[in-house]
Amino acid sequence: MGLRSANKGGEELLIPFEMVDLPAIVQIETTRVCNLSCRMCPRTLGKLPTHFLDGRLNEEVWVRLRDFAGKVGAVILHGFGEPFTNPKFIAMLEDLDDRGVHTSFSTNGFVPLGAVERLSNLH
Repeated sequence: MGLRSANKGGEELLIPFEMVDLPAIVQIETTRVCNLSCRMCPRTLGKLPTHFLDGRLNEEVWVRLRDFAGKVGAVILHGFGEPFTNPKFIAMLEDLDDRGVHTSFSTNGFVPLGAVERLSNLH
């Protein structure tokens, strides 16, 4: 049984996952890197508290999020970065698809060669 940390009145509690309602959807930012510099974007303007960080989701965090997403069942893969700048983005979508997780994402449309074919194989 998995445990979740919760804070109640300054006291930290460990609560079994089975007792906690899961969110309907999880949003995951796979990268803060972008291949454009849109003048209206907070990322370009340096208005984000994390704009100076490298920003690619590391493998250890991804595995934990992927497993959690499998319990939730729906994921939005989007943030201030362009998802296709993460070389593992399509593999992440395939990984979630293999687990039956519904996915959606937003892109600026500059996708790598071969991406459309791999995306068309997802459910």
